[in-house]
Amino acid sequence: MPDLQHSTMSQRLNDRRGSLRAQLSAASHWRRLVRAKIDLTVARAAGPNQLLPIDASEESTRALNEALGEATTVPSDLFELSDLPRLRELDELLTLREAALRRDLMEVTDQLVQHLAEL
Repeated sequence: MPDLQHSTMSQRLNDRRGSLRAQLSAASHWRRLVRAKIDLTVARAAGPNQLLPIDASEESTRALNEALGEATTVPSDLFELSDLPRLRELDELLTLREAALRRDLMEVTDQLVQHLAEL
């Protein structure tokens, strides 16, 4: 019977670790999305300068500038500067959540290692 108890405890700890890893992955993914939107909002507001010709290839530089403009055009309402405070708050909340999940994951991992050492 003790073997079943140990096996059940190991499985429970492993399941908890898996759940924490999945939650951490989700929080990290959301944080990357929020940070990307912050970066894009700031970049859109600042706007890059046009590329200047390196040499006599004026035409290729003009074509590149046009292609970049077309490829990076986004509706202005998707990246409002007024969203930055809310986005930064979300980033902070996600940072705190990631830290808490990492602490929990380390704690459960330590418990699992301790449990396995006692076998």
